[in-house]
Amino acid sequence: MSDPAPEPSEPTTIDLEVSGMTCANCVLHVTRALQEVPGVASADVNFATQRASVTLNPDGDRRTIVPRLSAAVVDAGYQVLQPSGAASDPAARIAAREEAEAREVRSLGRDLLIASVLTAPLLVLGMSHGLIPWADSGPGRWFQLALGTALVLGPGRRFYRLAWQALRRRSADMSSLVALGVGAAWAHSAVAVVAPAVFPHGEHGVLPHLYFEAAGAIVTFVLLGKLMESRARKRLSAAVRDLVDLLPATVTRLGDEGEETVALSALGVGDRVRIRPGERVPSDGTVVSGASAVDESMLTGESLPVDKVPGARVFGGTLNLAGSLVVEVAGLGSDSALGRIVAAIETAQGTRAPIARLADRVSRVFVPVVMLVALASFAIWVAVDPSGTGLGRALEHFVAVLVIACPCALGLATPAAVAVAMGRGAELGVLIRGGAVLESLSAVDAVLVDKTGTLTAGRPELTDVIALGHLDERALLAHVAAVECESEHPVARAVVAAAERAGATAHTVVGFQAAAGGGVRGEVDGQEVLVGTGAHLALHGVSAHALEAHAHRLASLGRTPSFVAVGGRLAGLVAVADRPAPEAEQALRAIADLGVEVAMVSGDRAPTARAIARELGITRVFAETRPDDKAAVVQTERAAGRRVAMVGDGVNDAPALAAADVGIAVASGTDIAIATADVTLSRGIAGLPVALGLARRTLAVIRRNLFWAFAYNVIGIPVAAGVLVPLTGWTLSPILASVAMSLSSVSVLLSSLTLRRFGHRAAHPASPAFATAMIEG
Repeated sequence: MSDPAPEPSEPTTIDLEVSGMTCANCVLHVTRALQEVPGVASADVNFATQRASVTLNPDGDRRTIVPRLSAAVVDAGYQVLQPSGAASDPAARIAAREEAEAREVRSLGRDLLIASVLTAPLLVLGMSHGLIPWADSGPGRWFQLALGTALVLGPGRRFYRLAWQALRRRSADMSSLVALGVGAAWAHSAVAVVAPAVFPHGEHGVLPHLYFEAAGAIVTFVLLGKLMESRARKRLSAAVRDLVDLLPATVTRLGDEGEETVALSALGVGDRVRIRPGERVPSDGTVVSGASAVDESMLTGESLPVDKVPGARVFGGTLNLAGSLVVEVAGLGSDSALGRIVAAIETAQGTRAPIARLADRVSRVFVPVVMLVALASFAIWVAVDPSGTGLGRALEHFVAVLVIACPCALGLATPAAVAVAMGRGAELGVLIRGGAVLESLSAVDAVLVDKTGTLTAGRPELTDVIALGHLDERALLAHVAAVECESEHPVARAVVAAAERAGATAHTVVGFQAAAGGGVRGEVDGQEVLVGTGAHLALHGVSAHALEAHAHRLASLGRTPSFVAVGGRLAGLVAVADRPAPEAEQALRAIADLGVEVAMVSGDRAPTARAIARELGITRVFAETRPDDKAAVVQTERAAGRRVAMVGDGVNDAPALAAADVGIAVASGTDIAIATADVTLSRGIAGLPVALGLARRTLAVIRRNLFWAFAYNVIGIPVAAGVLVPLTGWTLSPILASVAMSLSSVSVLLSSLTLRRFGHRAAHPASPAFATAMIEG
């Protein structure tokens, strides 16, 4: 009897940690290189995590394909860290990525420091214009050549390496543009120092101008931008690691022989664990026994804890507050809610981050065209006059084309405007991660806003006190505060704080008891005081029927009511709510005036979310949403053609922040939300219209900068190539080309500096008029 045919094996997934990707073109090149390896079914490259996930065909041999994958990435011009399997430990993966990112940050920081030290004297000498005579002397010019050469061969070497890699791929990107600009400025200046007679009038002692400072400015600006991007990626990895660290390292597992302490990695689905008060829940699961209140704010964003009884679900990373729970494990690692949050953040960041920037798109055409024009000009003029004089004129036109086409202004057009805008934004309480963020933010037409901590204060406050019969409101509040002062529940803290403000805290309590999911009791002045749900009062023989209508009305307004009984009689009720932030309504009105639609996305109960939305004038509400639900809402809005910004402050908002076109975090929020976001609002929701207005103004300035940068090139290149010589005799010498290049750079810088005036007519940032003033700049 023959052996049964083996079942086809499932496709194998291999993860590669790839370093060196800097833009959208890099992602495309790595993806293409991996997909061309025989045996590969598909490849998904994540820019934010610098990670590639490769799926092999069922018949693929992992042992032979892994080396080919690594070789393909290296041949494409990038580096590969140790490949791993699909089920690799997330903590180990994050640690490896952090190490690579730390090396990149150190390298960029070192190069930026060296570039700044070399560029500073070049700027002083190059822009002195005769005020420093030594700058135009022989030693001074050779000194500038030495500094400029060190700059190109030192900090600037990475751009030539990347440009060479792009050339090998028959492509061009921003690094090609930088390499051409820096190279043209350095080559022109080096020839001007070593052989000034090559230039017109040089033989008469008129020294051509040097442009080493332009090369230095480009290298320094671009390195600064790359360092900021690398630091942002490093912060995201650190925040994701902190999120994974929410899980306890060890847990108490229940076995046949009693309790034992084991490592988290030793847990399996079906195990039972004991979670004591103050401990983190180690995994997703179901409560088997016990009762407690659990802080699930990392998932829902809501400040009020959730009562847990047998049969209730709990989630890994949440905090057990009160009682002891026995939980049966149902989800671990990537199958848990926390694991899905981490995966969603990494996936969403990677699918959104590699935006094809304008400079990359332009450089693919601009760089080869300029080189062809310069070479054609040289060849034509040599053909016209092959003598020594003709060769000198041909070299003059060749250098003039490279100098006039030197993309110094183009290289400064975006970085200069972004640098000024980011500085102005920081002054106005808006911290922006980079230029690509400003570009995306300027196009936003829909904003999704989290409720708790973003539109609201993020903590409950006492809103209502209703007294019955024998106690007035002040006395009722004093009795409630006396009992609640022994509790750590957020509702209790809100009541006690309100009582302290009202001076109603003279009573003391004895015999305090707390019932998880029900309420509290204690004796105040010899009388039993009960605070909690109607069921809690009923267990002690007190009916809350007389106030149930009031409780339902308050609940419909988004408030949380608690009944109060004193001395065995219903005495009243108190209610708390998370109130809207003072500046929220004004900020939302300013956003609407910008033509941007606002919707609320909240993990809170629908009645509470709708009540806050009505108060703030928001008509679209997505309530009772988990973290993955929020990310799904963002994806749905984007699929409908909207450019979406998500504003939040909690762990539960992080996947949605990563999935949006622009993620915006409130500075008072969690580290993971801030690290995931592209923009941080240090002054709360009032900064949102500021961010939108600044982004729109910045993009207008960048487009103006690019227009002038191209205008000089489009007009000057044909003249520098000698097109007008046969018709009019007009030509553009390298000296005049240098002047035109300087004018283009100066015009771009002056244009960018106009962003310093953004919002100068606005009131103080904390005032209601500030956000409205941002609309007009």
